[in-house]
Amino acid sequence: MDKVYSLIIPVLNRLEAVKLLYLSIKSLHNIKILLVDNGSDAETVDFLKMVSAEPRTYITLDSFNFGASYARNAGMVFAFDGLKSDGVFFIDSDVVLAKDCLDNLIDFQEKSGAAVVFSKDQKREGFSYKEFKAPEFKPTFKSEPFHTTECCYMTRKTFEEVGYFDEMFYPVYCEDMDYFYRVKLKGGKLLDCPEAFHYHFKDKIFKENEEFSEYKNHKYGFLEEYYKYKWGGSLGQEKFTKPFNSDWAGFPRIK
Repeated sequence: MDKVYSLIIPVLNRLEAVKLLYLSIKSLHNIKILLVDNGSDAETVDFLKMVSAEPRTYITLDSFNFGASYARNAGMVFAFDGLKSDGVFFIDSDVVLAKDCLDNLIDFQEKSGAAVVFSKDQKREGFSYKEFKAPEFKPTFKSEPFHTTECCYMTRKTFEEVGYFDEMFYPVYCEDMDYFYRVKLKGGKLLDCPEAFHYHFKDKIFKENEEFSEYKNHKYGFLEEYYKYKWGGSLGQEKFTKPFNSDWAGFPRIK
């Protein structure tokens, strides 16, 4: 039986970006697309319903934003339990994939044995979308990218060892830092695939709801503190090997 791979995309509006991402999803492997909606507007929902008519595409529709962790967890339940997937991709909705990106991630993981492999974000180096899509485009990398869930591939084995995302990181921010730290604690390798790359629009072109943006920015500081509370330090300075380690001398105690 052919291996199945599922691509999990949390969606919250950004319709034009979602369309570009959807068109860029190409692979020689058996890829299933899971679009997990988090309370989008009617126009975005109509697009999701339209593409769900394709045999490779599945959607879930929620009327409320339950957060990025919830969306990825829901996708993993369906991918691993329902579709019996061998691995999953996490892709942000404002990403466009380069040619062979998904296939390169799968091939690199199989050769390296890594727990999670990452595509490289071309936007970090200042390329425009027009340059990125040009046939003669040649990727170059000047810095080591920060590991996020914007475009990466994870095996079923990793999921079985690490589990689900922490939904306390609501609505977004730090949940991927938390997950990948937990992967490291299990002895898993996090590797960048040299042949896989993508373009990340971020919020500069596809603006999201202003009120929601303000809410996210407001929550960011709280989520950073929650991460430090959970692991005893910020990213790269963690002190705990188990969450909320009450044996740590600096752990806050209620008197």
